[in-house]
Amino acid sequence: MTCTELILSVEKLRKEHFRNSYRLFEIDGFFDKVSNAPKEEYDTRVAEEKVLRARNEVLVEDIVNGISHMKEIKCFHRWLDIHLKTCKLIMQDIDEGSLQSTRAFVAEECYTDWLKVEHGQLDFARPNVYYLRDYDAVFDSVLAEQYHENNSPDGPSYQ
Repeated sequence: MTCTELILSVEKLRKEHFRNSYRLFEIDGFFDKVSNAPKEEYDTRVAEEKVLRARNEVLVEDIVNGISHMKEIKCFHRWLDIHLKTCKLIMQDIDEGSLQSTRAFVAEECYTDWLKVEHGQLDFARPNVYYLRDYDAVFDSVLAEQYHENNSPDGPSYQ
């Protein structure tokens, strides 16, 4: 497996984890707001929550294994650099306002978490699904920019 294939493979898993986490956030909101929900709807959400949590556990294992493999074939920092740049772009794209300043703070925390991944203090960073809902879209634009800058059909290449 090439470095690019591995990066894209791990990203597919990480993005699924992110989507599942966002859905879990929505389910938690449902539980917080609805005390008189129909039993069927409540039971459906409980069942969905169990499935998503179990799937996320498997995804975490697969992501961690993918990161280990990236380190073995020396492409971990390529992947990490894209995440760090993603966080920086989000931090820079902030207008004034309380929600925006919170978003900048959360993006900075995410950046710090990715640095912890680099130093082995975290298995992988989990962007905040509420304030950084567009994280994957920003990541994809950074990744596409890497393809374009390097004129590489095979993916980002770092000199």
